[in-house]
Amino acid sequence: MNYFIDLLPNKRFIEKIININDSNIIFNMYISQIPTMNINKNLYCDIENAKDLILYIKEKGYRVNIMFDVFCFGNKEFTNKGKDILYLLDKILELNIDYITITNNFFFNYIKRRHKECKIIMSEYCEITNVQKITRFLEDLKADGVKIDNVLAKNSELMEYIKSHFDADYIHIDANKITYENDIYKDYLNNSMSHFLQDGKWEEVNKLVEKYKKEQKEVNNKEIFLEDNEIKQLVQMGYKNFWYYCNTEEEKYINQLYEKLK
Repeated sequence: MNYFIDLLPNKRFIEKIININDSNIIFNMYISQIPTMNINKNLYCDIENAKDLILYIKEKGYRVNIMFDVFCFGNKEFTNKGKDILYLLDKILELNIDYITITNNFFFNYIKRRHKECKIIMSEYCEITNVQKITRFLEDLKADGVKIDNVLAKNSELMEYIKSHFDADYIHIDANKITYENDIYKDYLNNSMSHFLQDGKWEEVNKLVEKYKKEQKEVNNKEIFLEDNEIKQLVQMGYKNFWYYCNTEEEKYINQLYEKLK
């Protein structure tokens, strides 16, 4: 079993998690220059702080995954401004990380060419909602992992089929994230959030998320998340990679992790 958990960037948090004494925990790290989709501002650290924390985590025998899952760079990656993004990417990959999670295929070959030892996971924002997309990413692109949609993970018959055709080591599943069924607003939300975060507009992001949740309630859109018994069933099938997001304050999050991982 591998547990990918959001890293709160302080050694106190790391020590508490290490007390669970499970080396199969991988820390998801958010670096402040990367406008990823996570809206918890307390998760982000700068590149210098990241260096110290990664060194500390590695010394303790644990692994690190950098969240580079930007939904939209505003096409900067295709212009001269893309050099700044690649420079930051190189600095991150030089930190001796184990995994990097990306959304944009533009960076895939660049990472594979320059940092072959780092495993690449394709993020949930790649909309991996069917077997055909899993095939494209794992067999055609040669990714080291795919983060599948919760709608897919809840279909036990289909997950049995996926397990029979792909190595479970390459399949990653959200254990505590809530999405919505038949969500027609998701891409708009992710795109808007990405641009707000690149401009540092955290208040606008929070307003947008609240509006999004309100609209989902107004149309009675069903929440999609994995129940504990569904996670147990997936484990019994042989799936090994489960992700836990920090969507609450630190102490409550730590208690949730202790409850789930102990």
